[in-house]
Amino acid sequence: MCRDKNECDRIKAILLSDEGLSEEMIYQALRKHQTTINQYLYPCNVKMFLSGSRSIIRTRNNIR
Repeated sequence: MCRDKNECDRIKAILLSDEGLSEEMIYQALRKHQTTINQYLYPCNVKMFLSGSRSIIRTRNNIR
């Protein structure tokens, strides 16, 4: 279970992306700014992110 809303949104964005939704569709669905979604999907551009999401993000990046 997610500890906070941002962590939940990060996981949702990653899962929606894996299902093939475009970035535009994701930020509209989650009601987040495009920059925020890009930070969720491309964490190499972000210096710090939630430690609970690291394994999910690493797994997603290793698949591609």
